[in-house]
Amino acid sequence: MTKPFSGSYPLQDVEFLLEVLELSDVQIIHSTAEKEQWIQSGQHYSRFLSPETAPKASYLELFWAALEQNGARLAGDIWGLAQQILQLRPAGEIVLVSLARGGTPIGILLKRALEALGRQVRHYSISIFRDLGVDFAALEQILQRGHAPESVVFVDGWSAKGVIARELEQSIKTFNHMHSSAIPSQLFVVSDLTGSAGYAATAEDYLIPSVLLNAPVSGLISRSVRSPSRSSDHLHGCLYLQDLEPDDLSNTFLERIWQQMIVLDLGQFPSRIDLEQVQEKQRYTRAFLEHLRLERHVPYLHIKPGVGEATRTLLRRMPEVLLLQNQTHLAIQHLLHLAKQNSTPIEILPHMPFLACAIISQLSPGEI
Repeated sequence: MTKPFSGSYPLQDVEFLLEVLELSDVQIIHSTAEKEQWIQSGQHYSRFLSPETAPKASYLELFWAALEQNGARLAGDIWGLAQQILQLRPAGEIVLVSLARGGTPIGILLKRALEALGRQVRHYSISIFRDLGVDFAALEQILQRGHAPESVVFVDGWSAKGVIARELEQSIKTFNHMHSSAIPSQLFVVSDLTGSAGYAATAEDYLIPSVLLNAPVSGLISRSVRSPSRSSDHLHGCLYLQDLEPDDLSNTFLERIWQQMIVLDLGQFPSRIDLEQVQEKQRYTRAFLEHLRLERHVPYLHIKPGVGEATRTLLRRMPEVLLLQNQTHLAIQHLLHLAKQNSTPIEILPHMPFLACAIISQLSPGEI
């Protein structure tokens, strides 16, 4: 049995069911252009990683500003999600399974909230890939440890187009069939733009502060990676980015949000959701995305709606354009910073149903 791994988080907060790899075990692609060529030529993103560096001071200022602006809102939304989980799991142990990395800090805060409300909670963080599904070896470990399948609650930070929510649903259906189990496949997220997740605290697009940083707010782990040469009974892998320890803000972020959570009046949660208004907004959002796809002649996978997905695109991919509702909203100032840094064109679409949307460049056949 390998030693439990929690990255730079305390083990009581989370256990990553990931195999910690050596740098020599992983293919590193340094150039964003080369990475884009790989992906658009059909290579799966699970096979490689890009290097991560310490965030610059100017970018850290945007993180602290986002924490100041939206920390209290996130704190309230975490309580709202916790209340929804309690309604669906009124008794017994709760096993939170967050999707690494974006779901991990949300899962930790949910664990603290549920424990404060008197429940027994375990929290694991596991890997999932688009088109490949969730890590079955990690799920098998969870069941082998004696946790009831029906106690599992999947957690992520947000859902934009719902690709991961659908991947999770199909993957869990297959897993349950293979193992004669009944793990619920619903995904709990803070923000759900298109109504794709099972449960969400809000349908509004806002900047979850942890979106702004990668490893330094995710327990210092890399994005998960999976070598096609490894058998399916091996856990998906990751790197522990020890060189970023001086820049680690993982626990600082958690404590800032937790301190705002413990002073809130729980009587006001679940929060401010008008189901009819949410469903109408989500219908309009889905229609807008389809219009964007047809108007711009781009693959649906190249459209990245919402502040979170737009941020990831500007940090990791080759964006063709950044679409903004307006340029003055505080939640998109980091996107302006990244767009300037990347020389990404900006267009203003005032009637867009979310604050931001990035569109990935389509490479010509000669560039792939």
